[in-house]
Amino acid sequence: MRRPDPEVTADIQARLEMVVALSVSGPGDAPQRGAVDGSRVGDKHDWSDGGQALIDAARTFRLTGAMMVAVEAGTVELSDEQLALLHDHHVGALAWCLRLEDRLCEVVERLTSVGVTDLRVIKGSAIAHLDETDPAHRTFGDLDLLVSGAQFDWASAALEDMGAHRPYPERRPGWDHRFAKSATLTFDDGVEIDLHRTICDGVHAVRVPLGRLFADPEPFVLAGQEMLAMDHTARALHACYHAVLGSPTPRLMSRRDVAGYLARTNGDVGPLVAEAERWRGTAVLHEAVGSVLALPGLQAAGVDLSGWSAWWTGTEIPAAEQAVVAAQRRDGSSFGPSRVRVAWEMPGLANRAAYVRGLLLPTADHLASRGVTRSSLVQRVRRRVSN
Repeated sequence: MRRPDPEVTADIQARLEMVVALSVSGPGDAPQRGAVDGSRVGDKHDWSDGGQALIDAARTFRLTGAMMVAVEAGTVELSDEQLALLHDHHVGALAWCLRLEDRLCEVVERLTSVGVTDLRVIKGSAIAHLDETDPAHRTFGDLDLLVSGAQFDWASAALEDMGAHRPYPERRPGWDHRFAKSATLTFDDGVEIDLHRTICDGVHAVRVPLGRLFADPEPFVLAGQEMLAMDHTARALHACYHAVLGSPTPRLMSRRDVAGYLARTNGDVGPLVAEAERWRGTAVLHEAVGSVLALPGLQAAGVDLSGWSAWWTGTEIPAAEQAVVAAQRRDGSSFGPSRVRVAWEMPGLANRAAYVRGLLLPTADHLASRGVTRSSLVQRVRRRVSN
C-alpha cells in the first residue's frame, strides 16, 4: 500500500539521488562505479556534515542498503556517528525483511496447498534476490503477491484463514477478481500483504496482458523453498509501471529499481521496448526512463545508459498517451477522470457496465470502511467530473 513520502530539504534530496546513482547494479557482478578501463570516476562525497537527518531520510526512503553500497565502495564518506546510525537502521530494516520472508514462506505454502497455482512473488523480495548483487542492498516493508483473477478469491480467503484481515471490504461482489489492482491484507503483527490481480490501476490495467505476467517464471529460493517470480523483462516493465503510475513523483527506491534494470539492458533495449509496445505502455516506459536519466551523478558513477538515452531522445510519445499517463499519475488510486476512461477501453459491454456500477455504486459496507457516505461520494464524483 503506497504511503506518501515525507518532505526533505533540497540538499538531502540531492544526496539521496546521488546515492541511487552510486549504488545501481549494472550488467556485471558488481555495481558499476568506474570507467571502462577500471579507473576511478568522480570524487569521493564527504557527507559527514549531513547529520542525523541524512541517515534518517535514507531509512525513511528505504535506501540504507544503497547507502551502505556507496560507503563500502568508498564513494561516500560519513562520520563515525553517521556510520553507526546507518548500520543500526539497516540492521533493523533487514530484520524486518527476514520476518517478512519467513511469513512469505508460510503464505506460499498455504496458498499452494489450497490450489492457488497462478502465484508469483513480485516487487521487494523478488527484486532483492534476483536483481541485486546482494539481497541486503534492497529492503522492503511489505509483501507483494500476484495471483490470477480466477484464483484471487481463493487466495484472499486463505490469507484470512491464516489470520490476515482486510481494512476495506470488496467494492462490490466480484469486483476484486474482475477489476481490482490489489487488495491489502494485514496480520495482527503488522505484516502486510498486497495481493495483486494485476500490476497497476487505471487504463493501463486494462491494457496489460495478464497471462504474460505468469509466462516463463524465474525461480529463486528462500529457506530451501522455491519461489516463482515474473521473468526479467516483465519485472523490469513492472518496475517502470510502479515508478510512474499512481503518483505524480516516482519514489527514489522505485527509480533505483528502474535504473538497475536499464543498466542491465542498456546493450540491447529492444526486448523491453517491444514488450512495452505489446502492453501499449511505451509512454510509461518513456516516462520511467526519463526519470532515471534525470538522476544526478549517473555518468560519474560509471552507469552506462547511452542506449536508453538514445531511445528516449529518439522516441516521440503522442500527446494523447502523455495525457493518459498524466491523468493516472494525478488521480493515483483515487476516483477521477482516469477511472472513467477505463470503461471506454474495457472489452465487452457487460464488463463495462459492471465496472461502472462498481465504480459509482460501491456497497454500504465498503463506503463505511472508508468513512464515506453515498451522498458525499456523489458530490465527489460530480466535482471530479466537472473538473
